[in-house]
Amino acid sequence: MVNKMFGTITSSISVDRYWIDIGFGEGVVKYRRFDGEELVKELNIVGDVYLELVPMYPVFIPKFVTQYILCIFSKPIVLTPYREARIYMYLPIDFAIYARNHSMFELVDVFSLDLRPKYALYGPRDQGVVARHCVTSYSFDELEPRLGVAVSQIVIKNSTKDFVTVNKVLLDASPLRLYYRPSTWDVYTQLIVMNITSSTMATLHYENAFKAGLAVLSDPPDLRPPKIYSRTDMLWGY
Repeated sequence: MVNKMFGTITSSISVDRYWIDIGFGEGVVKYRRFDGEELVKELNIVGDVYLELVPMYPVFIPKFVTQYILCIFSKPIVLTPYREARIYMYLPIDFAIYARNHSMFELVDVFSLDLRPKYALYGPRDQGVVARHCVTSYSFDELEPRLGVAVSQIVIKNSTKDFVTVNKVLLDASPLRLYYRPSTWDVYTQLIVMNITSSTMATLHYENAFKAGLAVLSDPPDLRPPKIYSRTDMLWGY
């Protein structure tokens, strides 16, 4: 039997071009991941654990160097003064394997459908931030979930007296949340509000989930949401 969806792993898994083989011994879980015919990850986990396939923020490949994601829109959005637009955007995600023991878990593998993940600098060299780079499509109607992306709902508010052109959005994977529907590939973020305050500056606020009945991702330690703030300041253009 082949499991093809998010949730607890009870048998082998096929995720696009990847094949994950699981073996259960006495007190040992044997894990192998193949990319086509090539074995790319192998490990043994000793103890009372079970494995779980979950969506993951796209910031861990090839290693964790940033928590930011820079999404370039496939088409610019022009807003007249004091107007707002509600869009739905495809946010690329990666896939992770959690080893769980009661309430504790460990991230033991991360993989991506993107063959060559790219990173870019947002802002000037001496002050900007490195971010995972992606080009994404959006719609004014709600998008259908699909493998390898999360559906984000973003409200873009032009709080200035001028026309503005929006080409990109900078997301922070720490206050960002991923919600998924077990036994499917459906993934969503929470509602994100982007408030444009000048010709070069915007602030993103991370609100509540806009879909009900979903499981929330248990965030890895590097990306647990901040206790004080849940915003991103875009200081160098949008």
